[in-house]
Amino acid sequence: MATISGNTVTIVGAGSTLITASQAGDANYEAAPDVAQTLTVNKADQIITIDAIADKLITDADFNVTASTTSGEALTYVIQSGPATISGTTITLDGTAGTVVVEVSQAGTVNYNAASNTTSFVVTNPSLQDQTITFDALATKTFGDADFDLTATASSTLAVTYSSSDLSVATVSDSTVTIIGAGTTLITASQAGDNTFNPAPNVAQTLTVNKAEQTVSIDAIADKLITDADFNVVASTTSGEPLTYAIQSGPATISGTTISLDGTTGTVVIEVSQSGTANYNAASSTTSFVVNDPSLQNQSITFDALVTKTYGDADFDLTATASSTLAVTYSSSDLSVATVSDSTVTIIGAGTCIITASQAGDATFNAADDVEQTLTVNKADQTISLDAIADKLITDADFEIVASATSNLDISLAITGPATLSGTTLTLAGTEGTVTVTASQAGDTNYNAAMDVEVSFNVTAPALADQTITFDAIEDQILEDGSLTLTATASSGLEVAYEILEGPATITSNILSFTDLGVVVVKASQAGNDAFNPALPVEQSFEIVTVTGIEFTNASDIHLYPNPVKNYIQITGAYNSLKIFDMNGSIVSQSADGKKQIDISKLQSGNYIIMISSKDCVITNRFIKK
Repeated sequence: MATISGNTVTIVGAGSTLITASQAGDANYEAAPDVAQTLTVNKADQIITIDAIADKLITDADFNVTASTTSGEALTYVIQSGPATISGTTITLDGTAGTVVVEVSQAGTVNYNAASNTTSFVVTNPSLQDQTITFDALATKTFGDADFDLTATASSTLAVTYSSSDLSVATVSDSTVTIIGAGTTLITASQAGDNTFNPAPNVAQTLTVNKAEQTVSIDAIADKLITDADFNVVASTTSGEPLTYAIQSGPATISGTTISLDGTTGTVVIEVSQSGTANYNAASSTTSFVVNDPSLQNQSITFDALVTKTYGDADFDLTATASSTLAVTYSSSDLSVATVSDSTVTIIGAGTCIITASQAGDATFNAADDVEQTLTVNKADQTISLDAIADKLITDADFEIVASATSNLDISLAITGPATLSGTTLTLAGTEGTVTVTASQAGDTNYNAAMDVEVSFNVTAPALADQTITFDAIEDQILEDGSLTLTATASSGLEVAYEILEGPATITSNILSFTDLGVVVVKASQAGNDAFNPALPVEQSFEIVTVTGIEFTNASDIHLYPNPVKNYIQITGAYNSLKIFDMNGSIVSQSADGKKQIDISKLQSGNYIIMISSKDCVITNRFIKK
């Protein structure tokens, strides 16, 4: 069961063994008598875990169930119910629909207690309709509560059946649950199917049955004289369980239910308790009586009713008096409601407690009968402060809701409208509307629920800005160039779109492609977005011409010379740009700086065409390069 090395015990197995302590003595001491103590090692519990099994079709092949136990011992597998058989860990379906319940168990060993676990899966027929069960969560119950009915339904409208996993907590007959004891049990709703419907997947809900409260009642005990004989205290409890009796304080002893006075004066306080059971919470109650000496004077206490208080009220003083004029002492029955120091009461929490005024007597006076008054402490009211929220734009960033309660308790927030809430962080949904935030505080043991407070704000789209398009004039183009890149821009920075209104051209993105000779009209536009209005479109037109079909023109204010020319062409008159083409129509040189001298020294000898554009016209001419 155990081994020992030095003073360290190593547990080897369950059972019991004697651990013997010895001292052999030495030159000064005789050997000590051995002392033996029993070491008991209980068996350990083990836990069986079964891997979940997916629902099956009646045509599915054999498969294995996988399970393990914390003990590492061998497991036993059985089919508790349903259309299947098992061999070892291999499950074989029998070809019919239903719910299969598999039990895996371990019988226990010399060191481990027995254990078992179950799992289930549904076998369906693909030719039948599926169904589901709706089974709402179960309300918590208390031991002693009346029977109640279960109300699960199947989508097939077939009758639902029920079972309880722990019959010591609750049983089910048809759909009626009977509470047997405190604890938890799984109530499983099932529907086995029929010729039209497959079995429904089981739905389980946990039923929690709390222990019941019990009340201990004690018959009142009349005041006694120090010479009175023994007597019995009479008490009972609503649970019917055995009671324990004790003297809390005062000049008496108790044996069972029999009280014996010790011959002195004082107040005797008796406590009767019931320690609780599997189905009942513990409970206790007290009663008291005064033991007087007939040779002493009696006294009485005057203690007026107490004014109702509210949690948070200031301390206050008690003013009970004794007819003996001796000082009165006080006690509180519930220190979570109020405490008493000397004669000062401090409120701790809402609730009720008994404030007891006592006077223990002295050499002249017997103890006075205690006088009790109930102190009621009401819950305090609280209010919520919720900061106003300015109207927002749909593009505004997340922001925090600021709310607090005078109780300092946590605030609950709820929201309606185009927004979401995470904790105290509000996120706009990006659409227009009115958002209402509601702040709540449900109260607690010391505070009443606060009145809800709401704030609302409007969410609107931002005003749209205007934008303009810049689209420069386009010079006439040469057909042989093939295409033109358009470079219009919008002041908003948004992308400009283009459209061919007329003429021999096509457009892809901002690339305008020439398809023939003629005048082209192109429009640049920008449709706007959630920040900008649409821009006014801008149109530009130009002519597509061809080098090989150029009609040579001249103008009196623009001339070029010499012709033929070797290195430089001289130009008179103002112009914007020029292009020089070879006889195949390819551009071999171009300029847009209005220079009067054009370097052609690098051109090969031959015939060329020059096209000069001014603000008024386009002229063409032929020249010879030497």
